[in-house]
Amino acid sequence: MSSEAPLATPGRAGDWGLGRAFLVALAAILLVSFSGVFDHSLWTPDEPRDAEVGREMFVSGDYVVPTVAGEPFLEKPPLAWWVMAGSYRAFGVSDGAARSASALAGVLTLLLVFDLMRRVTDPFGALMATLVAATTGGFFLHFHRVTVDPWLALFVMLGYWAFALAAFPRQAPGSEGRARPSAAGIIGVYLACGLAFLVKGPVGVALLAAPVAAAVLAGRRWALLRSWAHVPGLLVFLALCLVWPVLLYRRGGRELLNGFLLDNLVYRFVHAPEGAYSGGHHKPFWYYLTVFPLEVLPWLIAFPALLHWLKQRRWPAGWNSSALLFLAAVFPAGLILLSIPATKRGLYLLPLLAPLGATVGAWIAATAREERSEKIDRGTQRLLLVLLAALLALATAAAAALYIKPSLLARYKPDLSAFLGSAATPVLLGLSAVALVGLGLRGARLWRRDPAQLGPLAVWMALTLFVLSGPLAFRAMDGFKNLHRMTAELSQTGALSAGLIGYNLDETTLSVIPFDTNVVPKNTDDPAALRRLMLKNPSGKLLVLERHLPALPADVHSRLRLAWSWGEGSHRAYRLYDYSPAPAH
Repeated sequence: MSSEAPLATPGRAGDWGLGRAFLVALAAILLVSFSGVFDHSLWTPDEPRDAEVGREMFVSGDYVVPTVAGEPFLEKPPLAWWVMAGSYRAFGVSDGAARSASALAGVLTLLLVFDLMRRVTDPFGALMATLVAATTGGFFLHFHRVTVDPWLALFVMLGYWAFALAAFPRQAPGSEGRARPSAAGIIGVYLACGLAFLVKGPVGVALLAAPVAAAVLAGRRWALLRSWAHVPGLLVFLALCLVWPVLLYRRGGRELLNGFLLDNLVYRFVHAPEGAYSGGHHKPFWYYLTVFPLEVLPWLIAFPALLHWLKQRRWPAGWNSSALLFLAAVFPAGLILLSIPATKRGLYLLPLLAPLGATVGAWIAATAREERSEKIDRGTQRLLLVLLAALLALATAAAAALYIKPSLLARYKPDLSAFLGSAATPVLLGLSAVALVGLGLRGARLWRRDPAQLGPLAVWMALTLFVLSGPLAFRAMDGFKNLHRMTAELSQTGALSAGLIGYNLDETTLSVIPFDTNVVPKNTDDPAALRRLMLKNPSGKLLVLERHLPALPADVHSRLRLAWSWGEGSHRAYRLYDYSPAPAH
C-alpha cells in the first residue's frame, strides 16, 4: 500500500464501480482492437510475408518449420503463426482473418492492463489506463498489423502482470513487508518468458527479465528470490524454450537448427561470418531517441507532467505505489535495452507501450480526483484536449469534403474514393460530428470551472478519434501499400498459368503472389540459374522489380520483350517480360 498522504478527493471522477468500469473498458477494447481490421489490404513490407507464413502452415499442416514460398523461414519461432493458422481454419484465408489474430492479441493485452491497474489503482484508474494504452499511436497501429509483435507484446505484458502480483500484492494497513510473494505470480513470470520466446526468441525474455531483475534488486525483495516457485517456473520456461528447437533438430538436424540459433540469434549480437545472415534494420545506438516520440503520440505531451507527478508521489492513498513505479520504469529501461542490438525498428517498442500507457492513465485518473490540480497538470490536459479536438475536427472535415466530392481522389486513390462513397461514411461522419460537438461543449464548461476533469475528457476524445478516424486513415494509406491489384493484373496476363520466373524477387513479392493465387514463382538471383530456368520453360514469363533491372545479365536482357508493367515511378515497380529462346551456339 502507498504511504503517501491522501491528496485526492473521492466523490469526483474516481466514483466508478468495478463492474461499470470493466464493461465500458471492454466495449472500448473491442472497438479499438477491431476498428479497421477488415478495411484494408496486407501492407508491404511485413504483412504479406507474415500472413503467407501462416497460410502455408495452414495449407501444409506443417507446424514445425515455417516457410515462405516453400522455403524455411526461421527468423522467429512459430507461436504467432500457429494462432494465425487457427484463424484461417476458423474464418478462411483473407487479409482480415490474418489481421484478426493481431487484434485478438490486442484485446488480451488491454484486458491485462485493466486487471493489473484495477489492482494497482482503482476502477477508474484502470479504465483510464486501458484507454490511454489503447490510444497510443504505436499501439493502435501495430496491433492492426499482421506481424508476430502483437503476440510478443501480449506475453511481455503477461509477465509484467504476473510480476506485479508476485512482488507487489495489496496489503492490509499495518502489514507492510509481511506478505509472502505469490507463487502463482512467480510461475506466471516464467510462463510469460517462455511464451514470449516462442513468439520472437530471446528479445521478449530480455524485456521481461531486465526490469524485473532491476525491481528486485532496487527494492531488495530477497524473499521473492527464495521462493520455491522458481523451480517449477524454471522448468516451465526451459520446456517452452526448448520445444521448438528440439522439433527443428529432429526434423532437419543441425542445418535447420543453426538457421534459427546462429543466423537469427547469435549473429544479431556478434560479428557474423562473411555470407551469413545477421538480420536487417541495422541502426545506430541512439536510433530509438528519434523514433519513440512518434510511437507514443499523442501522450508524449503528458511526459513532463507525468514525471513531475511521479517525482512528487502525488497519487491517492491506497494506490500500490511500488507497482506503479515499476510500470513507470519499464519504458525507459526497455528503451535502453533495445538500443543494444544492431537491429532496430520502431515496431520493436510495441511491448513497452502498454505499461507506459497504463502509467499515463494513472496520472490522468489521479489528477482528476484532486480538488486543486497543479499548474503543469492543468496546462498539459488543456493542451491534450485542444490537440485531440483539432485532429478529430480536421479528420472529420477532410472526410466530409471528400465525401461530397469523391472524384477528387478517384484518380489517385480508387479504394479510398470507393470507401468514401459507401454507406459507412455518413455514419462515421455523423458520429464524429456528434462526438466532437458533445465533447467540445463539455470541455468548454470545464475549462475554467474544473480543469482537472479535462484529462479524462481528452482520453474520450482520443478514443473517438482512433475508433472513428482509424478506418478512414487505413484506407487513405492503402494505395501506397496494397499489392492485391498487382497480383490480380498479373493473373490476367496469364503469367501464372504459363509458368512464372522471378529474378531476385524479395520476400514481400514471394509472399503476396502465393497468398493471392496459390502459385509460387520460381525465383533466383543467380544469372546461370536464371538462364537454365528460361531454357526449361521457353513459354514462361519473367517478373523483375524495376530496381533490379540493371543487375540482369546483358545476354538475358537482350532477349526480353515487355509484356506488362505496374507501379511506375514507385519504389515497388514491377516489369513482366516475355523472352526469346536462347541463341544457338
